[in-house]
Amino acid sequence: DDAPTSSHRTWNFILQPEQVPSAEIKSPTEVKPEIKPEVKPEVKPEVKPEVKPEVKPEVKPEVKPEVKPEVKPAGLKASLISGNFQSVSRTGTDVPGGKANFAPIKVKVVTANGQPAAGVKVTFSVASKPGDMVVQLDPAGASSAVVTTDADGIATLNLVSGFGLSCHSASGAVLISAATEGGNKLAAAITVPAPAQ
Repeated sequence: DDAPTSSHRTWNFILQPEQVPSAEIKSPTEVKPEIKPEVKPEVKPEVKPEVKPEVKPEVKPEVKPEVKPEVKPAGLKASLISGNFQSVSRTGTDVPGGKANFAPIKVKVVTANGQPAAGVKVTFSVASKPGDMVVQLDPAGASSAVVTTDADGIATLNLVSGFGLSCHSASGAVLISAATEGGNKLAAAITVPAPAQ
């Protein structure tokens, strides 16, 4: 047999560079600066100490009461209406020899036209008495007392436990004076009789 004819074929291989997938080229990691949240310093409100307004005490101007000059009533008339010509003996043991307690002495004061004069001062006092006698016109033992007339124009001397006056330590005649504003002067005559023998 005829030997097969070798046919020499020429294969032209074009060798291409190896298609190696290029590695992914990563850009250098982008370093972003760390952004920290802005921390604002805590602002505390300024605490001012409470300032209390100074309270000054209210100073009120001193009000002096108006002093009106005393006006003495004119044209007043006075009369004794009770307590004149009394005679009372001493009794009791409060003091040696006892006491003589007299009924109230009353003076009535009227205006010039005869109307009762209220608010008029009447001064009662001892005008005369025996030297050793003690005459008491008020609880403190005073020998004078001031009484003001009431709405009826009457001034009543009754300051010694309801009595007009009290006498002790001696017997005899006593004269009680009553002087009113306006210049009226009256006198009540009383007697402390001597003890019976």
